[in-house]
Amino acid sequence: MRILKLLTLVGLISTIYPGNAQNSKQANIWYFGMQAGLDFNPGNPVALTNGAMEANEGVAVISDRAGNLLFYTNGGDMPNVGAIWNRNHQIMPNGALVNQPGCASSIQSSLILKKPGSTNVYYLFTTDCYENAFEGGLSYSIIDMNLDGGLGDVVVSGVKLTGKTNESLTAVAHANGRDYWIITHKVNTDSFYVFQLTANGITGVVKSKVGPVINETAGEMKASRNGQRLVYCGNQSPTGLYDFDAETGIISNYRFLNVSGFTASFSPNCEYLYVAEFLSRRIYQFSMIPRDINLTRVLVATASAYIGSLQLGPDDKIYVALRNSQYLGTITRPNIKGTNCNFVEQGVYLGGKISKYGLPNFANDVLGECVSYPVENVSSYDVQFASRKPNPREIILYWDTRTGASAYRIGYRKAGNEVWNYVTVSAAQAVLSDLEPGAEYEVKMDAILYPNAMFEPVFNHIYENVVHGNKSPEYNTRITASSDFGFEVFPNPMSGKGHISLGSVTDQPVEAILSDLNGKTVIYKKWENGVSGTLELPVNNLSNGVYQLSLRTSEGSAHKKIMVVN
Repeated sequence: MRILKLLTLVGLISTIYPGNAQNSKQANIWYFGMQAGLDFNPGNPVALTNGAMEANEGVAVISDRAGNLLFYTNGGDMPNVGAIWNRNHQIMPNGALVNQPGCASSIQSSLILKKPGSTNVYYLFTTDCYENAFEGGLSYSIIDMNLDGGLGDVVVSGVKLTGKTNESLTAVAHANGRDYWIITHKVNTDSFYVFQLTANGITGVVKSKVGPVINETAGEMKASRNGQRLVYCGNQSPTGLYDFDAETGIISNYRFLNVSGFTASFSPNCEYLYVAEFLSRRIYQFSMIPRDINLTRVLVATASAYIGSLQLGPDDKIYVALRNSQYLGTITRPNIKGTNCNFVEQGVYLGGKISKYGLPNFANDVLGECVSYPVENVSSYDVQFASRKPNPREIILYWDTRTGASAYRIGYRKAGNEVWNYVTVSAAQAVLSDLEPGAEYEVKMDAILYPNAMFEPVFNHIYENVVHGNKSPEYNTRITASSDFGFEVFPNPMSGKGHISLGSVTDQPVEAILSDLNGKTVIYKKWENGVSGTLELPVNNLSNGVYQLSLRTSEGSAHKKIMVVN
């Protein structure tokens, strides 16, 4: 960094936001700076002097749930050796970060997340730096801790997600309690990119255009423990506070903070925000409660050394990186208003090792929670389609509505074609017309559009395909257009009433017969003049069970099993 430049279906889930009881000790070991480290397992931090890493700026460390070190990294080469070190302080197999897209001169060079649903697989995310013109952007590698005798091995290296991002990187736990959002920002734009990490890998990206254009001088990005607030330090660009929606990944409601922030941290109770200015060596406190947050700004500290990263610790104190110091500064009571938060410049002695600009980067939930609350109607953004076929040249697609969405962009093409066709609709339903009867079509949800954001499914970063080297198919489902008389019934199972959609429009009489499994007719209806569109099938008076529905015309007959669950 150049510092001195001036859809699965929506379910009903009740869960507690992941927090301290689940993750607390994953952040108990820190390595940073010039072979410096801290061990929080005893309660008060104890200096570690056995680290192998030299890091001028951003670093990442991860421990297991018992607080035992797993591995650590400086994210990439320049100016020091870039690598991933195991718990024995040796470079992992395939862990030398030479000719990789990351950069150790990025203020948030790296971030480690456990793959959702896994006990042994971790994702390492890295950002590139100003010195490399940000060309490497945001990338990831995958580490399997079951390999090399439990010391770990890098099984996938340096896969680029997007280019030209700032040196800013954080992660927020998804509202569903399983997944993560990985957040970065495109350089010299007003666009945040928020990638979703699931048990299937990286499945989509939310692009929010909000706030001012942020240039290459940007500093840290941090989220509050409850996942509701995001601060982005612009350094020489405007520093801002944003709202974050942990269900959708959307960033909104920019508020300018009148400070040239370079690094930041929220208090453990989420009530206060601390922002540090690099050149002035000052730390300011803001209250998150009042409407006009700028009016709450208080100068709480001035340091004698240049201030680097502010990082909340497992002991609920905020630690302050001080360049070329044998100490970390400490805000000992960050939940207290004003200067009573108590900044101590020589807060923790590093045993003779040296602090630089960076401290370990963690997801918002790893260090605990400030609020526990239930979450309902959350979506994992998996995309699935159901379809109806009213005639041989049309397919009607429908899917679950996404809260707050203003439009949906659907892609479709005949199987084997290279070119996609697109249709954008405002409702959760689309009609594909002028199709070839009997032909197979590939269909995908290309984007979910919001007033100031867009979610795009990602098709090339599914975990199994990345690990085994196979590219994911760029579609979500295949649907065949009707070629003869047929019909669709939806929903199935059905309650109260269902709907019948014919595979072809006919002017001939149509009979519908619903029979139980003993062959007894329970519903009979005839349309003398033919039908078009959708027919209702009332089943509210039927007993629960399986039935056979038959449709007959002069063109032939077709049959389907349906289930009634009144």
